[in-house]
Amino acid sequence: MLPFLKRCKQKDIQMQYSKIKSLMLYDKELENIPEFGGFEDNFRKFNIYGHHENDNRQSANLRLQPKPLSRDELRKTRIKELFSTTVERQNWPGLSSNAKCKVLVRVYVLRAYNLHPTDTGGSSDPYIEISFGHTRRISDRKNYVPNTLNPIFGRYFEKLISFPKCSTVTVRIMDHDMIGKDDLIGETTIDIESRFYSKHRAQCGLSSHYNRTGYNRWRDFETPSKILHRLCECNALKPPVYTANGVLIGPKKFFVTDKNASKDRQSLALHALKNWHELPVYGHHLVPEHVETRTLINPDMPNMHQGKVEMWIDMFPKSGSIPEPVNVKPPVAETLELRVIVWSVADVQLVDDNFFTGEKSSDIYIKGWMPGVEEQSTDIHYRSINGEGFFNWRFKFPFVYFKSENRIVQKSKGFFSLELEERSYLPSLHLQIWDNDHLSTDSYIGYLTLDLWNMPRGTKTPVRCTVIDDQVPRINLFKMKKTRGWWPFVNLEKNSHTLVGKIDAELQILTKQEADRSPAGFGRDAPQPLPEPKRPTYNYFNLFFDPCTFLLKRVFNNNKTKFCSTLMCIGIVLFMILFVYAFPGWVAKKILDA
Repeated sequence: MLPFLKRCKQKDIQMQYSKIKSLMLYDKELENIPEFGGFEDNFRKFNIYGHHENDNRQSANLRLQPKPLSRDELRKTRIKELFSTTVERQNWPGLSSNAKCKVLVRVYVLRAYNLHPTDTGGSSDPYIEISFGHTRRISDRKNYVPNTLNPIFGRYFEKLISFPKCSTVTVRIMDHDMIGKDDLIGETTIDIESRFYSKHRAQCGLSSHYNRTGYNRWRDFETPSKILHRLCECNALKPPVYTANGVLIGPKKFFVTDKNASKDRQSLALHALKNWHELPVYGHHLVPEHVETRTLINPDMPNMHQGKVEMWIDMFPKSGSIPEPVNVKPPVAETLELRVIVWSVADVQLVDDNFFTGEKSSDIYIKGWMPGVEEQSTDIHYRSINGEGFFNWRFKFPFVYFKSENRIVQKSKGFFSLELEERSYLPSLHLQIWDNDHLSTDSYIGYLTLDLWNMPRGTKTPVRCTVIDDQVPRINLFKMKKTRGWWPFVNLEKNSHTLVGKIDAELQILTKQEADRSPAGFGRDAPQPLPEPKRPTYNYFNLFFDPCTFLLKRVFNNNKTKFCSTLMCIGIVLFMILFVYAFPGWVAKKILDA
């Protein structure tokens, strides 16, 4: 029923809750909402003081039960109060009996935030503990949230209690410790008996719509029409009269002005309940479906707030029909696998100089990783002289993903900690292109970062691949599942991104079940092996073992103009030397022959 709550500001949380139109988010305790008057319409609280100076102050409830009146007597009293300014109105009309009754109490705890740290590392491992009265306690210690001050709980607890024996509920946020006693972070106490008997009907909040099915279905044990009829009966009013577009109660008619709103009996009754405070004399605000924010206090430091908790309480009489509990569990994290196949690269910046020829080249390889996932690397494409590299290499990155938060979550134990630490990251793929060096550290060429939920669409050819800007179309890989294209590697130089290469890659996201059904190996390994890339086979050692081929491919093919010019110059020089050497003899011979 409730969306997963983000660790965000109050305004953002309100936007999350607004997905459920009937839900009201109060930023303070329900008792402090002015229209509810602290729920003291049936019970008045006062302090009891001891005779001795060191006695602790206590509190108690005082309940006055007026003499039961007949309906006619109660109606006459109401009319007399309505038209008289001298007669004091009855304080507690329709007061409920305080006889012993059994009630099912459900406590929903959604999240806590800004908790006071209790661990030495400046964090806590919070969990929930609920006390009903003074003896009945429920501990949720096994479901503690590690290493956070803003835990998302999404838990509910229920207990069958009896009034007036059990009248309060205490919600504690505890800190889980592996060694020693768990620490109390903070607690808050709610007077559920006052809520249950209040005229504001705080047992179960009123939804803004009446739905029989769906995630926002009606969750009260009584229908709106039955609640409205009971309210009229309690205040000695005639039963409501339903019309085509409203409800008539005494002199007040509650019209439904929205043309698109439902006009069935239950929807009309619910409209009257939401506006019950507009009824003269008898009107008062009824508690809507809500989430209240309560301040946590530690008795050892009563003047210092320990954080806040967002929650609500539902109560149902055991005698009535009890609805199913609301599902407030946060979505279960998915185990996904990102598979990346690096097919080839192009237009890579060349960073090495050939010792013999001065020719530029690079020994290219690719690094890839995701936040919180181990880094992987391809093999090396040696001696690329045109910026091309061929790999046919597969990366596999398994990760745990929360869809509603769009976060990768990693749980691990710290080096000096016995507790699990939880860290979250945005789901991004990081690729880097490097030049391998044998006698020195490898040379960094450029990088590429792809945000998987909002990544640029790859181009079909390397010619169209340029530096990414805001105009590039975007895709969500979590929805698209699979894509292939060309993306640019860039390097930050002088506060501007310079294009230093392009990569042809294929990205695919699979669930754990899909990955198990279609397994694939790392690199080029089976299953689903990838073909060996077609790379040049020559290298430095060819100079010694096959010098002709080396000179032909490494010198002549890449320096044809210089090579031809050099050969021509050498030929001319040799010709001139031979000419100078042979010319005197030829001249002497001609003279002698003559």
